[in-house]
Amino acid sequence: MRSTQLSENLNSDSKACMKPGVDIKQFFAHFERVVEDKRYNELKCEYDSCHKLAMLRYEMSPILIQMAKVYTHTVYNLFQQEFAQFLACCISLRIKTPHLIEYVITKVNQQRSWTVIFDSSSTTINCSCKKFETMGILCCHALKVFEANDVKAIPDKYILKRWTKEGHCGIIHNVKGIQVEEDHILSTTRRYRQLAYKMIRLVSEVSSSEEYCQLVDDSINTLAGHIAKLYLQTQDNDKNRDDGVNNITNQGTQPKGFKQRPTIKRKGSKRFKGWVKLQTKRKKNKTPTLGQSASKEYQPMLSDSFEVHCSAPPCYDPPQTLVTQLSFTDLLTG
Repeated sequence: MRSTQLSENLNSDSKACMKPGVDIKQFFAHFERVVEDKRYNELKCEYDSCHKLAMLRYEMSPILIQMAKVYTHTVYNLFQQEFAQFLACCISLRIKTPHLIEYVITKVNQQRSWTVIFDSSSTTINCSCKKFETMGILCCHALKVFEANDVKAIPDKYILKRWTKEGHCGIIHNVKGIQVEEDHILSTTRRYRQLAYKMIRLVSEVSSSEEYCQLVDDSINTLAGHIAKLYLQTQDNDKNRDDGVNNITNQGTQPKGFKQRPTIKRKGSKRFKGWVKLQTKRKKNKTPTLGQSASKEYQPMLSDSFEVHCSAPPCYDPPQTLVTQLSFTDLLTG
């Protein structure tokens, strides 16, 4: 698959979970669903490749029959399109050398030409379009040269393993050369599908005969006994291995626990308060009272020449009713 197509597919699948309002938990939940869908499609394509025959456009072509048995259905359809185009190719020029043959390939109703170099001794071919180097399948120009040299089977070096039905078998390395571990759940599902298909097909074939059914039944019972013995033997080996590991662990030094940090004992039972809380408490104690705030409000109203020689704050007296002014003599005689 080309890098552009791979990038577009990944962007379309993960576009829904890349919004700003999606948290990390929702992202991974959606990502797991996308991975499960990819695995399901992979299993479906693998099942179709193993148990369904590819549709041949030319049933008598040995090259198509060979590739139908090797390639997956998706890659085989791409190869079959190249095979159909090779019928429209023409050899316009042929240059022979002692070891190599150079061909100039053109197509009907097209002005463009391609150069193909073929080595008959090693069946090596190289085309100027570089389709095999980029996509991993042979181009129609190379197929035209194979047909001109009477090559009826594709060499193994031009069949890449990653496009075959056995692409998952064996050791797989990534781009850095590190071995890629196979998914345990995916491999278990694949083995189950293969065995289930074989058993169902066998049962459908022998169900019409009582003798064959009895033979299959006895074989299944014998096989189940062997599997039970093998299972018990595997459990005993695992138990012995675990006991050996425990003995080695017990002989070693055991940890004494966590080292406790020394604590500082405080006098009294009150909890120690920090500096911030103490400062907050002091600020609360220094809040002015109602009288103090009133005195501060009335101080600017007093004149500069008037002095108050009183420790108590001045207070506001409500206006009283006017009385008749009397002399000092009237007060004494009255």
